[in-house]
Amino acid sequence: MVKWLFKQEPSDYSYDDLAAEGKTIWEGVNNPLAKQYLRQVQSGDQILFYHTGKEKAIVGIMAATEAAKSDPNDEKAVIVSVKPVEKLKQPLTLARIKQEPKLANWELVRLARLSVMPITKEQWSILKSILEEA
Repeated sequence: MVKWLFKQEPSDYSYDDLAAEGKTIWEGVNNPLAKQYLRQVQSGDQILFYHTGKEKAIVGIMAATEAAKSDPNDEKAVIVSVKPVEKLKQPLTLARIKQEPKLANWELVRLARLSVMPITKEQWSILKSILEEA
C-alpha cells in the first residue's frame, strides 16, 4: 500500500466537507506531474488531506476506495474515489514539517504548487512521529 498527499483549498472543499459527505471523487488535477502521481493511486492507498491557502497543514487521512481511472467525461482527466478515515486532532503545519531536515527533499517542501505527491515509507514514519508528539 502506497501513501499519498492530496492538497485542496479548504474554501473549495475541506476535510470536514468530505467527512460530512462520506466520500467524493478527487478530480480537477491539471499539473502533469500531479496527474502522473494520481494515475498511480490504487484502492486502499492511504492519503493525507492537506489544506492549502492560509492553513497550510495536513488535517486528515483519507483512503482511496478505487484505483485511479480516466474521467468518463474527459478521457485526459484522472479521478480517484476517496473516503474519510480520520480527522487529525491537531493539524500538522507546513512550518512544522519544514523543521525536519529529513523532509527537506519532499515535494511538499520543494514544489509548493504540486497538488498530488507520494509519501515514502521514511517520510510517513517521520510524519507519524511528529503527529504522536502532538
